Amino acid sequence: MNDTPPMLEHHDSLRRNYYARLNAEIPGFEFTAIPIRNFLKNIIGKGEFYIRAGIEYLPEIVRSGRIKGSPETDHTTLNGGPTVRKQSCQAMFGCDIDRLKPEDYPKYGYLSCADPVRNLLETDEMSYQYGGVVFRLKKQNFMHRTTITVGDSVNMGRCFGLVPDRVDDILPVCVYGLENGSRKLMVPFGGPGNCWHYFVSKILNGTLTADNFNQLDALLGGDIPVFEFFELQFHGPINLAEDVDSVDIFDFRENVESEEVREAGRKLEAMGITFRAFSDFEAACHAMHPGDAKGE
Repeated sequence: MNDTPPMLEHHDSLRRNYYARLNAEIPGFEFTAIPIRNFLKNIIGKGEFYIRAGIEYLPEIVRSGRIKGSPETDHTTLNGGPTVRKQSCQAMFGCDIDRLKPEDYPKYGYLSCADPVRNLLETDEMSYQYGGVVFRLKKQNFMHRTTITVGDSVNMGRCFGLVPDRVDDILPVCVYGLENGSRKLMVPFGGPGNCWHYFVSKILNGTLTADNFNQLDALLGGDIPVFEFFELQFHGPINLAEDVDSVDIFDFRENVESEEVREAGRKLEAMGITFRAFSDFEAACHAMHPGDAKGE
């Protein structure tokens, strides 16, 4: 990787060593890895890159002209704040957090379907935690500096039980199921590797496909939330004018129609960024399927 971001300086050696451990410690891993690798390559090729934010932060994001990570803003949805993000990055990327600046930390988003309005509606349950404003990024600007995990990398301490893959070089190593840190974890589904086997079984039996992968939580979720969504970690700056393709909102009418949001929308459109804001389901469906208000 040219101009390697500081966060990824030791990442390749970490993930290749972890891949060797997966092969050595998970029975049948060499056979499990092939369909998972192919599936991840397929959905990365077909999908798009998104970031969510709270609507209350949109005016400041537009004013600054860029999307910042939690160590820069000192704000996060996580319990434990930016400190937890720093610890998770140390585990997942093998970085020296004492040498990193706030802007060196990744910004967190997710992989979803190519249709931005379909994504807006089908992943709307994310809004309660991550916000109702969805930034669709220009994927070609990020292929060389984006990593991926299957599921939220921090939830249940999963940063200690996986290593992110690079989206342009899937090994794979990004499914939870083998200790990667200094502490022992309870591995769901009964033992090390079972998350891998469960995940690949749903790919092979057609439950999870390249057409429905953005509904991962509904398809594979359960009492233990291991497979919520395909998390992306974006490394390096995210500038609105250069890196954002569109901004979509699905929120309460009073928020969508506020003057602050309207003004932010006008500024985004002046940058050449598509801006759409919805406050009711039928209007959003109509935008997704013109001429069919029910979205059928």
